[in-house]
Amino acid sequence: MSSENLIISTNNAPEETVFEELLEKSKSILDEEYENKKEDFEKGDDKFFEKKVADVMNKASENTPFEGTVNLISGHHFPDIVANELYGVEVKSVKSKKMTTTGNSISESVSSKGLKKIYIMFGKLVSPCEFCFRKYEECLASIAVTHSPRYKVDMALKENETIFSKMGISYDDFKKLDNPILHFIEYYRRTNPESESLWWLGPNGEEKTVDFEIKQWSKLPIEEKNKLIVLSMIKFPEIFGTNQDKYEEVAAFLASEKGVVCASLRDNFTAGGKVTLSLNNKEYIKVPQIFKRLIRYLPSIFQELEELEDGTSLDDWLTRIKPYVESNLNTQNTTTQSNVLTSTSLLHHIKTEYQKMRED
Repeated sequence: MSSENLIISTNNAPEETVFEELLEKSKSILDEEYENKKEDFEKGDDKFFEKKVADVMNKASENTPFEGTVNLISGHHFPDIVANELYGVEVKSVKSKKMTTTGNSISESVSSKGLKKIYIMFGKLVSPCEFCFRKYEECLASIAVTHSPRYKVDMALKENETIFSKMGISYDDFKKLDNPILHFIEYYRRTNPESESLWWLGPNGEEKTVDFEIKQWSKLPIEEKNKLIVLSMIKFPEIFGTNQDKYEEVAAFLASEKGVVCASLRDNFTAGGKVTLSLNNKEYIKVPQIFKRLIRYLPSIFQELEELEDGTSLDDWLTRIKPYVESNLNTQNTTTQSNVLTSTSLLHHIKTEYQKMRED
């Protein structure tokens, strides 16, 4: 949802099928415009896509009950588009190959009351761009926790896999609840009896300042540990440096966004001290352990970079880690021996491995 714009259409109430025909035509226009101006879409952001949706809806509305009634209005509203005070459209876009994103707060009220149905118009703004729309409640897969409980949107979700199917309540009934968070807590505790506490919520569902279920690192499956290590290597380039406090931001990220606490976080990156590293049929001595682990996780890092919603590229990531890698390896390397790893060799190896992955 945009914090900037609301699109409103005011006209006598047409049937739901008529509105869906408008959305289908709007999608077709998006497809056509993308074919003619691919670069505009692939470089565009969420605001670009919201404005584009408003424009194509105006075009699609010609000779329909909605003609001349689609407007773009500033303000904080949900959903972004309202037609005849009966139908709404929330505009979502991502800079990744995933058809998923974070939705709105589960406790957020609808700005325009009395809406009969809300839809999502979704844009995947990376090559090749894709556009689709669905009824809002049909693509709400789960409830994720960031700074407040929010829906997780999955445009490819099957009908019986929505969070409402799991909770045994319809979306329409859920949004009418006085305390939807409390209903979610009851569902969560019922289906996760062995889970650790939901420390981000009080007993009556009131939100606290920190959000998430506490999980001990030691109890996580190995796959989840590996994924969190990969995310940390991408998001926090300072861990490749030499500062003593370089893991503080990682610890904060894991606790506040992933609900994970770890008493010995540093060990997951550096345990083992200096090691011998084999790279391109050559052995390098006295290499900090974190760089051996970096090489180990490269395939997963490449995969994650391909899927990140913020559009971070390999070059972006390498630019961010480069000064920390240089600082660390320059501190370690006080000789010019050929078996001492340099930042140039390491970064070149990463680029080469990435190119091999792309070619495969």
